Amino acid sequence: MSTTSIFWIMGIIIGVLVSLLVIKAFNSDGRIKTKYDERQIAARGKAYMYSFYAVIITNALMMVIDVGDENLFSYGAMIMSIPICVGIAVQVTVSIFKDAYIGMNNNFKKYMIFMCGISAFNLMVGIRPLFTGDMIVDGKLQSPFVSLMVGLMFIVIAVDFMIKRIIDGREE
Repeated sequence: MSTTSIFWIMGIIIGVLVSLLVIKAFNSDGRIKTKYDERQIAARGKAYMYSFYAVIITNALMMVIDVGDENLFSYGAMIMSIPICVGIAVQVTVSIFKDAYIGMNNNFKKYMIFMCGISAFNLMVGIRPLFTGDMIVDGKLQSPFVSLMVGLMFIVIAVDFMIKRIIDGREE
C-alpha cells in the first residue's frame, strides 16, 4: 500500500472520529444520535433522495471527464471526492431549507462555529497551492484541491444557514 493511500485512510478515519466526538459534544443531551421530529425525518428522507441523484449525476459526469485521453486528477481517489462533496452539499442544503438539518437536541451556534473552523482550515490548506503553483502539476490537479473543495462546501452550507435565517426572520 502506498504512502498516499495510508494518508487518505488515516484522514478518513480521523475525520469520522472527530465528527462523532463533535456531534456528541454539540448535542445538548451529550448523545451521538440527533433527535428529529416526524416532519424532519420525512424532509431528511427527501433530502437524501435528492442527494443520491446528485451523486449519481456527478459520478456520471466524472466518468465522462475521466474517460478522456488526459486524466485530470493526480490520484484516482480524488475523482470520488467531488461526488461526495456534491452529495453532502445537496443533502444539507435541502435539509436546511426544510428545517430538518438542526435536530431537537443540537446547539446551532456550536455547529456554526465548528463549520467555520473546518472551512477556514481546509481553505488555508487549499488556497496556498493556488498561489505557489502547486495546485496543478503536469496538468493534473493535486490533493490540496480536495481541501479547497471541502472548504468551499462548508462555506456554501454556512451561507445556506444565513439565507434560511433571513427567510425565517421575514416570515415572522
